[in-house]
Amino acid sequence: MDDDFPIVVHAIYLDLLDSLEGTYSLSYDIDSHKTEDTLPFRWDVNHSSAYCELKKALWDGGFQQLQLSDWSCDDTDAADAFWTMLTLGRISPPSKLPTTTKGLKIHHIPDWIYDITEDIQLGNTYYPELSGPAPANLVPPHVPAIIPHEMLALPNHTRNSEEARDVNNWRVAPDEEL
Repeated sequence: MDDDFPIVVHAIYLDLLDSLEGTYSLSYDIDSHKTEDTLPFRWDVNHSSAYCELKKALWDGGFQQLQLSDWSCDDTDAADAFWTMLTLGRISPPSKLPTTTKGLKIHHIPDWIYDITEDIQLGNTYYPELSGPAPANLVPPHVPAIIPHEMLALPNHTRNSEEARDVNNWRVAPDEEL
């Protein structure tokens, strides 16, 4: 262990030794304003450098990336997962993570049965077909879709732009009227 960055072991670590083995997920939420905004109240750095440091530390801890800030490690225990979580505070520069963290937690995952990632994606179990306009390149080839005849209104929260008003950039279900 690097003596320049001591980590205090609290009583919770002893409780973790009795926890179940299996799959643990680790998730974090970093305040991007505290990372990217200007000094003296922020770090004024590009957030990608911090994410690269986090990735390396998590890979070194045996974790695999599920999503940007969602990681998992199979065949481990709570103590090792917790230790990996604590070591994230040691990324460079040493005070950055402790001053920008909004959330950092581990979870024991006894069963992946509730992971519906693929099932909820367009063209699969829960959304087998389009239920409104969608950007053309986000519609899988096996989902029936056509170019709309006209766009009467942009979908909610879509920025009004030349690309957004171009019907060729959209797809709708074959029987859908806009």
